[in-house]
Amino acid sequence: MLVSAAAWGWAMGPVGWFGLISLAGLALVFLLPYWPRFATALAALATPGSLLAWLL
Repeated sequence: MLVSAAAWGWAMGPVGWFGLISLAGLALVFLLPYWPRFATALAALATPGSLLAWLL
């Protein structure tokens, strides 16, 4: 979140942050019908990474 705030300022930073989270979720939902095992593994591996990025 701090990276988004640094790039876009404190007014638009959280909007960009939640927009990126929404875009990642939408891409994951679009991927589910084609490669369900890959999509679930990707979500499981991305969760610790996103939590780490949130702390930064």
